Amino acid sequence: MALVPSPPSTLRTAWALTRPYFASRRAWKSWLLVAAVVVFHIAGVSCEVLMSEWNKRFFNAAQERDLAQFTRELMVFPMVLAGIIASASLGQFFGQLLRLKWRAWLTRQCLGLWMKDHAFYRIRWATTPIDNPDQRISDGVTAFVDVTVN
Repeated sequence: MALVPSPPSTLRTAWALTRPYFASRRAWKSWLLVAAVVVFHIAGVSCEVLMSEWNKRFFNAAQERDLAQFTRELMVFPMVLAGIIASASLGQFFGQLLRLKWRAWLTRQCLGLWMKDHAFYRIRWATTPIDNPDQRISDGVTAFVDVTVN
């Protein structure tokens, strides 16, 4: 009885698509973007913890009718809010930048493979016609990168 090889796991396939981008010539820029995304996500979580602590102090001061503490907390609130806004927007910015650069690189790689050895020409005579293979490549790349970055 012949052994039928099992299909590669999803994680293995994802790693095969991911590894070349993070091992390319300009990989340090990619890793820098990944680090920025991680740092700003951690900063966002830290700011949310600060917001939770601020809520506790603010509402305790209101409940105890402590005007000095209440006023102090009103002065702290804009700083906590600024931290939340800054970490969220910078995290989003660097995440989008990583997606954009990775999608552009992966699209170039996939289109290069599609153009290699005139594969695009041979597709014409395939038994099952393929509509808009370039659009399918672009959509597949976008979906893969977006899911991976998120």
